[in-house]
Amino acid sequence: MVSIARKLVRRRGSLVAVVSSALLLAAIVAQQVLLNLLTTLSTFGLDSAQGDNVATIWTVALQFALGAVLPFVVGTFACLWLLAPIAPQLRLAHAITRSILAAGVGAAVVLVVVFVASLVSSWGFDGAIFANSFPTVTWSGSTPVDALVRSLQAAIAAFIGWLPHTVLVGLALWTWLDRHPVRHAVRGLIDEV
Repeated sequence: MVSIARKLVRRRGSLVAVVSSALLLAAIVAQQVLLNLLTTLSTFGLDSAQGDNVATIWTVALQFALGAVLPFVVGTFACLWLLAPIAPQLRLAHAITRSILAAGVGAAVVLVVVFVASLVSSWGFDGAIFANSFPTVTWSGSTPVDALVRSLQAAIAAFIGWLPHTVLVGLALWTWLDRHPVRHAVRGLIDEV
């Protein structure tokens, strides 16, 4: 187990994957903050019980980021670093395909996180769990089938909603690597099979 961890730490390309994932995270969070801002401004003055609109924007954006974005970005990072890194020698179609695969892995991580959070919350916890860090999960007692359906919905929404961002980040990475070549071979698990 320790030797596997050492191999992972020594594996090259993690910095490029971290920067790409950070760009993806920034794009998704910025989009969500802008959407919340537009929604709040469109209802500004219509609902007097709304309270502090700016605090509402940041609260919703933070819950959104902790609920689905972080698992999606972690899955995308793992794919771009270990499974299918984007290399400068790839063709455009291959770079796009690997970006789509990264979005799929990110959606799979969202599926697992939301499913586990739904199961844990249905085991008798009343109210919020982990300070309501997973807002896409309803906190009522539910069956495992309900948890699976909810997690599938979250994963599909994450994949469809953030696929364009992931492809654009993948293309930006491909272009950057083409202009700034690396000295080592960029290979992932998909290349070794």
